Amino acid sequence: CKGMTTTEVVLAKFGAAYFLYSALWGSTLTFFYILKKFSGDARFCPFDGDPLRAAPDWDPARDPLIGAVIDTRYEVLEVLGEGGMGTVYRAKHTALGRSFANKALRRDLSQDSELAVRFIQEAKAAAAVSNPNVVQITDFGTLESGQPYFVMELLDGRALSRIIREHGALRPARAAHEARQVAEALAAAHLARVIHRDLNADNVHVSEAVGDRELIKVLDFGLAKVAGSSRLTRKGMVFGTPHYMSPEQAAGEPIDHRVDIYALGVVLYEMLTGRVPFEADSFMGVLTKHIYMEPVAPSVARG
Repeated sequence: CKGMTTTEVVLAKFGAAYFLYSALWGSTLTFFYILKKFSGDARFCPFDGDPLRAAPDWDPARDPLIGAVIDTRYEVLEVLGEGGMGTVYRAKHTALGRSFANKALRRDLSQDSELAVRFIQEAKAAAAVSNPNVVQITDFGTLESGQPYFVMELLDGRALSRIIREHGALRPARAAHEARQVAEALAAAHLARVIHRDLNADNVHVSEAVGDRELIKVLDFGLAKVAGSSRLTRKGMVFGTPHYMSPEQAAGEPIDHRVDIYALGVVLYEMLTGRVPFEADSFMGVLTKHIYMEPVAPSVARG
């Protein structure tokens, strides 16, 4: 994805949406390129909004952390995925023999000491949320490279985004059952004064519970707040997944817990129709539609 130095300019294409872009500071433009890889269903770089391209040469088996033992107790076994904030590994506790998921902040982001502290602060806040539908965070630490990490329960099953991509729209009864669990997770978080800020189908995890009832786990509470403060985030950029942003969040206005409720509505729409309500060729195009357009009714989109 492409980023810009302190001298930034973006030509806005959508009239009143200029507030999302940086003003022109001087006449000299300096550009640099940040080569990063993002797994999951992300379509735009979360740091500057540019479209993402496929990276067929990415080989997670070459990650230097594989085989290492973190803090004398977590043996890193494999990479589970990469995202805008960092890398998630499967790790085994050397004493307990139990597997966990270990999420480490990206090396470049960890160079910002304030950001690294906030990464742990937000993880600790999420760890304080007690609810069976919120992923459990059990430990924290720092790698030898200076990258902070936290440890969470290792989940089976699949991301909701993958289920929708592979099977299309869900049955209404199933969608309602899963949406209710997400709502319960959000209610518990909001009671603890924790806002997710980037709820989407990629961080809603669907696992098999006892019997034939699916268990939902919501991940990554508060991490969009951390990433949005990064010096790598383009000035004026709203960090997050644009397809799920409320108009207020898209406009960069002060937000509260209601942005999560809006995002849940988008997730439910996606479950019922097999697609998000708004699509566009650019990050800005998606945000503009959320601000100014009415979505097609789910009953019509479902067909």
